Amino acid sequence: RVEYSYLIEFDNRGLAIAQSLLCIGTENKTFIPNEPVISAIKNGAPSFALLHNHPNGTRWSRKDKETNLYFRVLADINKKKFLNHCVIGKQPYYMRDEQPDVFHEFRGGNSI
Repeated sequence: RVEYSYLIEFDNRGLAIAQSLLCIGTENKTFIPNEPVISAIKNGAPSFALLHNHPNGTRWSRKDKETNLYFRVLADINKKKFLNHCVIGKQPYYMRDEQPDVFHEFRGGNSI
């Protein structure tokens, strides 16, 4: 049981067009390296979201909040839209409320 962190990129219509596995962590910890994140954001779609799991079932952590802020800043700097940060524990928890259904196409059998 490990954590998986993904960056998901969306086109102007809100359709997912790319996904990148950022890292694989331990059961309760992960480290997202800067270079792949910055590269994907600079070269990718106009909007993106972050998705990761918590194998232990927790909703979110203090570090998740810090990561959320980090992605917001990266988005602003690179003139991108940060849609959401979804943490999946026992059930999905969305750290941003602007678009709680941004991951709708990944529900119900489509895995990432």
